[in-house]
Amino acid sequence: MKNIYITGINGSAGRIHIGHYLGVLKPFVNLQKNKKKEDTLIAFIADLHGLTNPYVDVRGNSENLLLSLIASGFDFKKTLIFNQSDVSSHCELMWVLACQTTIGQLERMTQYKEKSQKFIMANGTNTIPTGIFLYPTLMSSDILLYNANFVPCGYDQVQHVELARDIAEKFNKKYGQTFILPKAIIEEKESKKIYSLNKPFEKKMSKSEPEGCLWMLDNNEEIEKKIKKALTDNLNIVHFDKSNQPGISNLMSIYQGITGLSYEQIEKKYKNSANYKEFKLDLISLLQKVCGKWRRKYFMWEKKKNMLKQILKKNAIKAKKIGDKKVQEVYKIIGIKK
Repeated sequence: MKNIYITGINGSAGRIHIGHYLGVLKPFVNLQKNKKKEDTLIAFIADLHGLTNPYVDVRGNSENLLLSLIASGFDFKKTLIFNQSDVSSHCELMWVLACQTTIGQLERMTQYKEKSQKFIMANGTNTIPTGIFLYPTLMSSDILLYNANFVPCGYDQVQHVELARDIAEKFNKKYGQTFILPKAIIEEKESKKIYSLNKPFEKKMSKSEPEGCLWMLDNNEEIEKKIKKALTDNLNIVHFDKSNQPGISNLMSIYQGITGLSYEQIEKKYKNSANYKEFKLDLISLLQKVCGKWRRKYFMWEKKKNMLKQILKKNAIKAKKIGDKKVQEVYKIIGIKK
């Protein structure tokens, strides 16, 4: 049976940190390695999603993000990679789906509730950008446009995949079988969630708090400095306990994500350590190797930007052919085309 997997990487991300790499990019690359011959993998740069916050300058982000995907192991030969904005059918289908969606459904989105609070001014004036409210319908379009069966994603996006499923189910009941009901797939590992090095298990690692971020483009000296300064505790026991030892547990999540070792195996390896020094030095060495290899690939492909642009254009044509066909099918089903 042929399956279609689709993922969109937010075009506003720009730089990639270790949380992005371990939580989203590395799992997709593993999927790419193990995919069946008949399966289709689609990964698009979600540059339109990057516009949801009008105060963020997105210039250059899509280009940097593409380089980050290639550096992480995304392969043009195995995955259809393109820019979302080069395929207009994403927006066309989005409007149709928005007309099938209620305000109540979108207001219940956890991401909307959290992000909208950031846009409430001190005097109480509501300044929430419309894109923050509507982007789940665009995400639904991204998925349903390609008849995707599975959506590899983070925990925070599962609700949006469920919305796409709800919209598809409602549409199918109203007009007849049109969309496949998609299913979110997430990797059941703690390394899916990497938190700030300064505020472990309080705030996710994020570009909004750069002092707690470990970027994939950080050099060896920066990596060493950040890991040595990373918050731990006075217990000096390498043990995974999010409640009582959040700092070392967060670093263990990074270690686990890189090596694939279980937490029990990591604990056993460092059970005779007098403090966290040995563990941190080993983690620094691991990160320097992983990020060093990543950086070299990133800068190598940076010199081949023109080649990448040509590949993206060809891929966008392929994606547009699929998307346009689906949109025309939908138009006929709802009755605005014959």
